[in-house]
Amino acid sequence: MKRVMALLLAMAVLLAHALAIHVDGFGEIGPAREVAHVAFRLARNWVHFGEVVWNVGEPIGWEAYPSPLWIALAAVAERLYLPVTLFAQVVGVLCALLTLGATARFSVDRVAGVIPPLLLVANATLAATAISGTEWAAVTLFLSAAWVGFERRRWMAMAFCLPVLIALRPEGAPMFGLLLVLSLYERLRPRRDGGSPAPLWSFVPGLIALLLMIRMERFDGTSLYGTWLQQLFTPDASTLADGLSSTRDALVAWVTPILIPFPLIAFLFGRLSGHGARALLMAAGWIALVIMGGGSDPAMHISLAPALPLLCVCLQQGILVALDTESRLMETLAWLALVGVAGAGAMASRFPADVGPLRLKSSMTQWMIPKGPMPLAAYFPQDQVDLNTKARQQGRLALQAEIDHTITMRALGIFLRDNTPAELTIATAWPGATGYLAGIKPAAQGELLPTRGNPVRDLTGRIPTSTSLPQSPFGTREELHLNHLEGADLVILGEIDPSLHEDLAPLPGMERAWIDFLKGPDAGDPESRGPLANYELVTVPLLAPGANYRPFHMLRKRTLEAQPHLQLKIVGGKVRVELTAAKDSPEPAMPQILDLEIRLRKRGRNTPFFINPYGQVVTVPPRHVLARTDLYWQGRQDMTIRLIEFDLAAAQAACDFDSLRATLYNTGTRSSSPAAGAGPPTDLMMP
Repeated sequence: MKRVMALLLAMAVLLAHALAIHVDGFGEIGPAREVAHVAFRLARNWVHFGEVVWNVGEPIGWEAYPSPLWIALAAVAERLYLPVTLFAQVVGVLCALLTLGATARFSVDRVAGVIPPLLLVANATLAATAISGTEWAAVTLFLSAAWVGFERRRWMAMAFCLPVLIALRPEGAPMFGLLLVLSLYERLRPRRDGGSPAPLWSFVPGLIALLLMIRMERFDGTSLYGTWLQQLFTPDASTLADGLSSTRDALVAWVTPILIPFPLIAFLFGRLSGHGARALLMAAGWIALVIMGGGSDPAMHISLAPALPLLCVCLQQGILVALDTESRLMETLAWLALVGVAGAGAMASRFPADVGPLRLKSSMTQWMIPKGPMPLAAYFPQDQVDLNTKARQQGRLALQAEIDHTITMRALGIFLRDNTPAELTIATAWPGATGYLAGIKPAAQGELLPTRGNPVRDLTGRIPTSTSLPQSPFGTREELHLNHLEGADLVILGEIDPSLHEDLAPLPGMERAWIDFLKGPDAGDPESRGPLANYELVTVPLLAPGANYRPFHMLRKRTLEAQPHLQLKIVGGKVRVELTAAKDSPEPAMPQILDLEIRLRKRGRNTPFFINPYGQVVTVPPRHVLARTDLYWQGRQDMTIRLIEFDLAAAQAACDFDSLRATLYNTGTRSSSPAAGAGPPTDLMMP
């Protein structure tokens, strides 16, 4: 009874842990991870349009997300009119809670049986995985349950879990093979307790599931799982280097591996139980798969979560050996190490801060900085190290940035769904949340069924959303930090130029092109902007409750002719500035946020003079003064808006000038930036 109460308490702590760290700026539960929305979009198209495709009318489907079973589960929720994102998060939490029960199946007659649940509930990775909305919590459960079934001789349970594991992720196939090898090894060398090895029939369901997954075809007719597994087991040197660096950072953040000497020493002396040795082998196998896949997400490293329960059971078995030495000192050291590691691991769930009188903020910040290479370091001067450091955080800071970013991209999807025609292409480095929310248009007036949404492309190739875009190797988890460094996301409206595919690959090339477009030395010259020369910067209003507010910048193709135009007139001795839509602009125009600058000019004078919001002449060198800020513009061709009017004689009396120039800028950009303009400037010569 005490064990049951302890297990229920551990489940309650895990639930509280997950709900405490996965919150938005208002303290509400945050949305599912951005990448999980890829599966949700596929499921929505399956339910509403009858085929598993990323973009309706295009061949890309199952290969866009490496979890067929998770897509099917999301489709069930969509068909039952359940909130898909919340449904996926609830399923993940239930899987994480059941994982605790599975890991508590060892040493049930001793207090040490609570060691795995204790280490798991204190680990931020499992808590973040539980409520992430991805398939990783389910993978963690079914891998743990399959291994427990193997160890406890629950062959029916193992036979059920293995096919589910394989259908959840391609990495389930190698783990299935590892369990099969262990079973065959036991036929040659039986267990110490004399138990019978796993019967071969218990592996048949898993084998059938694997064959079915291999028979599934991609858009080009090749095997779905066959292609993924081939890419997984043939990584290049850079992928392995990224995987090793990411895994090292994850193990440092976990703290739990500090206890590894307990099972290793026990193994060297031949005292580690078979359960512990096989758990260590399974955990090492999963970590090796993650390394070959390019590493894990720095926001709590959730792809490594399936190895956690196995690792915790291995640690438990090693600590049991230390407790059985009958040495009071060894027993005390073991329990102190266990409690210390659990407490330190829980610190990864906190934002870096001091704890009472303990000055820990600086140490915690350094602890959560990945030690791997910094791809963007070469693009910024040394005085901007703080920006790079912020972008490279892992742990709680990275998780909060992921949540804020997902909220923003979801808001962008809703904005584009409501303000763009269905045929307009959206290209972004983060297509999940935007693609899901922009993936279906509400039913038009007089229609019963919704219509397909905007085509969405992934510029990075991490998610194969188009047959013409380059694709990264399976499992590559390269992280883009442009959102945090620049306050802008690389989102493109309009069909993508063919040259863009080549110029933006590999990934660092896209990062450099975007940064050069915004702040490069030749950013003002369209001919020097490389692959982004045919696009213009626009600022749009987004309502993203719970995320950090900032103006949202994206690119729009110049051929859309959607820029607003300024008109300057002298009427009754007053200068009038009016805003109109372009002749060929769409109806209605997409909303934009603009700033207006009016500069008074005189040949041979360098000191700038401006008109302020009150119509007065001012000069504040070297700063620029805006006449209007945060203008919301969604004009029509027959609409003219008067922005400002000021007295010409009073202006000439305050400052002698022979012309004035009115310029629109994107809100949130520096007017000194050549890429900040929201339209061509308009000049007015004085009579």
